[in-house]
Amino acid sequence: MQDHNNSVVDQADVVLNHLNEHKTINLRRQIALLRRRLKFCIIAALIVFFGMAIYTSYQPRIYTATSQVMLDRRQQQVTDTKEVLSGLPPETGIVESEVEILKSRTLAGKVASALNLDRDPEFNPSPSRPGFLKTVMSSLQWPSNEANHSKELNKDVANAEVNARVIDRILSRLKIARVGVTYAINISFQSTSPSKAALIANTFTDKYLLEQLDAKYDATRRASEWLSSRLAGLKAQAEASDMAAREFEISNGLVGSQTTAGAGDTFAGATLQQQQISELSAQAATAHAQLAEAEANLATANKQLAMGSTGGDVGAALSSPVIQALRRQRSEMSAKIADLSGKMGPKNPIMINAERELADTDSQIQIEIQRLISNLQAQVEAVRQRSASLDESLAKAKGMLNTSNAAAGHLAVLQSRAQADASVYQSFLDRFKQTTAQEGIGQSDARVVSYAEIPSAPTSPKVILNLALGLVLGFGAAAGLVILMDALEQGLYTSDDVEQFLNVPSIGAVPQLATTFDYEKLGSIANPPLEAIIQNPLSSYAEAYRNLRTAIMTSRVSIESRVIIITSALPEEGKTTTSICLARTFAIGGSKTILVDCDLRKNSVLRTMGRKSKVGLLQVLNEKCTLEDALMADEASGAFILPLVVQEYVPQNIFASAAMDRLLDRLRTQFDVVLLDTAPVLPIADTRVLAPKSDAVVFLAQWRKTPRKAVENGLRQLQTTGANIAGVVLTQVNAKEQARSGYGDDGYYYKSYRSYYGYNATS
Repeated sequence: MQDHNNSVVDQADVVLNHLNEHKTINLRRQIALLRRRLKFCIIAALIVFFGMAIYTSYQPRIYTATSQVMLDRRQQQVTDTKEVLSGLPPETGIVESEVEILKSRTLAGKVASALNLDRDPEFNPSPSRPGFLKTVMSSLQWPSNEANHSKELNKDVANAEVNARVIDRILSRLKIARVGVTYAINISFQSTSPSKAALIANTFTDKYLLEQLDAKYDATRRASEWLSSRLAGLKAQAEASDMAAREFEISNGLVGSQTTAGAGDTFAGATLQQQQISELSAQAATAHAQLAEAEANLATANKQLAMGSTGGDVGAALSSPVIQALRRQRSEMSAKIADLSGKMGPKNPIMINAERELADTDSQIQIEIQRLISNLQAQVEAVRQRSASLDESLAKAKGMLNTSNAAAGHLAVLQSRAQADASVYQSFLDRFKQTTAQEGIGQSDARVVSYAEIPSAPTSPKVILNLALGLVLGFGAAAGLVILMDALEQGLYTSDDVEQFLNVPSIGAVPQLATTFDYEKLGSIANPPLEAIIQNPLSSYAEAYRNLRTAIMTSRVSIESRVIIITSALPEEGKTTTSICLARTFAIGGSKTILVDCDLRKNSVLRTMGRKSKVGLLQVLNEKCTLEDALMADEASGAFILPLVVQEYVPQNIFASAAMDRLLDRLRTQFDVVLLDTAPVLPIADTRVLAPKSDAVVFLAQWRKTPRKAVENGLRQLQTTGANIAGVVLTQVNAKEQARSGYGDDGYYYKSYRSYYGYNATS
């Protein structure tokens, strides 16, 4: 059991090492895989390449013509009036919008109509004509109004469908592209005719410019019509507003009172009333001051008189010239009386006359003072009446001003409304005149940079590009085919495949002798595979078996492999040939070897070697003969053979019997190597019975033929029995192909060491 565990560990190490090697992509292995399928790859690549070449040759020649326009705001200003539909600045969004206009179905329809492209077979292939029977039936139908209407409707629908198809074909060949980030736009068109391509591209250019002019003309015309319809209403509204202002002006007595003063219009009547009020206010203030002064003078005089004054110190008296003259006269008379009193007595008539004159003078002074006081009273009364009159006039003026201001304010509103209506009417009238003047002088927002010229060479198909693409696609198809074939590959090609897909060691590869480079040296022999081991022991074929012998003997480290089973998953995989050649190899190598035929149904060892026998394995197990009687010697190599001769009924589970166990024990003691040629694992259960009794199981798989799944199932069935699987051997390997494309196998390097194999024939 310990030996079995060690063997399992060894196999796991091999698998892990193999997986580590496959973590990275092995380029040489991929190249080898490509070389393996080289013929198919070349065929696939040539098919794709020539297919592309044929496709290119049958493609119609397409010519492309390109014109160029540029959005331009630098236009000639024929008039200084503003356009109704003004051009927009050539920003990115505007340029892209113009690109979409060039791609519009409307513009394409105009081009198709201008060039009658609906009659061009390139854009409108001729529809199939109705059949004879349909024509006759339609002619026999009695016409009616409904039928005629339906016919006309169907005709319109058919025409619309034809136009739609023509426009679709035009747009499919039209290419509009902005040139980088500039304001230039390329208009390209493709056609089978170079002249037609240039004509249609130029027609698109012209129609695009006309489209802009038509758009501006239509906008201007619509604006003129709208302005014309609005002018009548605006005129009536302006006249009605002006009439209302005039009627209010007349009814409120404000006729001729309006004066224009820019933005701050005032009324002359209101200004005069304000001036009058200002003057009355000034006069009233003056009268009030005079009244106050007069009343103050009168009050002062009355106060002085009430205090006992004779009135001489009254201010009015002091300033009166009459009183001043009387006072001078009294002063003179007083001086005269004083002079006379010193000369004359009081009784003197002169003295009396002088005193009388003095008294008369004082009386006159008093009378004058009384007159002045009366005058002051009269002045006060006169000033009071004048002040009252002025106050009354001022109040009346202010009332009239308020009334005038209210009427003037309402009149100002009416006049302002009339002015606004008149201004709107005048602006509309001016705009109408400008718009009418623009109808014939519209300019496009784009200009032609260059018209399309007739192309001299087709732009499609691109022969060089298509052939290069065909070459690339050919290589891609070849690579895809390789990947597909490798994915669909069910067999095993190299030892790497064995270890990668089966997770068991690959212990050898047995080539087909006919495919080895030294096959011609064997000469004419009856059975070359069996005889090659003897006649040419230094050949690569013989060396393959020696390598297999070494791999089997070293498959288990701590125990010697003495009983070895040779089996496979399916029949016809070279088990018998391999068993015979391997037995001869062991025998030639000095090991006492016996080959036991354990295939009850084929018993092909004798048939392969061309020999006959009457007794064999079954007879020994049934004790009808001894082992020595059943053994046959292989004189060429010295190996022994225990054949299988079926002469009677074979009991079931013969290999599970105690007799078989005793025979194997006896063979272990008498021979160094015991090879058991067994039946295939999948269809026959005998091998699974023998496998646990052996030291090693050599599993054969025919190169590229045995399905991997079959090998996996066979190995799984053996592993469930606890058998020690030494590894898998690929048989019937095509040595030449393996040397050419089998990277990962020893045979891949055969050309490098083939000089070591010589011819050493023995007889």
